[in-house]
Amino acid sequence: MGYRAKTLMAPWGLVLGMAAAGCGGSLSGGTAAAPPSAEPTTEAASAGSSASAEAAASAGQVASALREIDGIAQQTVVAISDKAKSSELVGQIEPRWKPVEDTVKANSADAYTSFEDAFAALEDASASGDAAAATKGARAVSDTVASYTARYPG
Repeated sequence: MGYRAKTLMAPWGLVLGMAAAGCGGSLSGGTAAAPPSAEPTTEAASAGSSASAEAAASAGQVASALREIDGIAQQTVVAISDKAKSSELVGQIEPRWKPVEDTVKANSADAYTSFEDAFAALEDASASGDAAAATKGARAVSDTVASYTARYPG
């Protein structure tokens, strides 16, 4: 899952191409390259559209998903002695988190980070069978759900 390993990449090719064109540099063997278009590429446009669609989750959708995730976190604590079951439960978090995470991140970077950290703690606890760590991770999920939904009720 890798909850903390998500990154965004900048469109450096566009920046470098513009710098070369603006400085009279050449990317095509002696002939000045045409400046790149300001229009987004189809790939960038579709990536922006999917990010916008994910960010557009309603407060109700987010609250519902977070309540489901909270329930899964609590079930993980109960099942922690059964690594297969607790791992299967932790695996149910991402499909519920993915559609709402951009909205949570846009609304509260602190809540987003708290959720990501708690999910990683649950994943680690599930792999090791650590009941105390699972309890701590589940408590962090519950606390963050409560504070987030108090501020952004659904």
